[in-house]
Amino acid sequence: MIGRYLAATALLGLSLGAHRTGPAVVLTSSGPMPEAAAYRFAGEGQGEQPGDFLVRSVVEKQLQAKGFRQSDKAARYVVEVAVSARPNNVGAFQGAPDSRVWLDAPAAKGAGFGSDHVCAVRVRFIDAATGAETWRANAQQHAPAADCNTENWRLVDAAMGTVAAKR
Repeated sequence: MIGRYLAATALLGLSLGAHRTGPAVVLTSSGPMPEAAAYRFAGEGQGEQPGDFLVRSVVEKQLQAKGFRQSDKAARYVVEVAVSARPNNVGAFQGAPDSRVWLDAPAAKGAGFGSDHVCAVRVRFIDAATGAETWRANAQQHAPAADCNTENWRLVDAAMGTVAAKR
C-alpha cells in the first residue's frame, strides 16, 4: 500500500514539475549569431496580439546585453522579429512546396485539439548592405492559444540563446 502511495506521489510530482516549466521548446536556427554591431528593427513591432510589441522589447534588451546597439542611421543589420500562433492541425513547410519537407507536420486530432496551438517566435538578422540573411532562429512550442502571449517570453529566451528567467 505504501509503495502505491509513493508511486502515485512521484507521478504527481513529475507531472506538476513538467507543467511548471511549460511544454518543450523546439529550436531551429540557420547560421551563427553575428558579432555585436549596430542594428535597427525592420518594423515598429506593432503586431495584432497585445504581447507582440513586448516580445520585441525583450529581444531588444537581450541584444543590448550581448553588446549590440540600436542605430537607425548606421545599422550593420536589420533585425526582424515575428510572433505567430497557428492551430495544431495546420503544418508548416520548409522550402519549396513540392519538396514536402515539413518544418512542423500537422498534428492528428486528439485530446485538447480545439485549443492547442503552435506558438512561435522567429528572430532574423539581415545584412543591411546586401539584404542577405546572416542568422535566423525559430523557437516554437505547443500550448493553448491563450498561453501564447505568456509563453512567448520563453521562446525569445530560447531563440536568443539565453537562459529563461522568471518574468
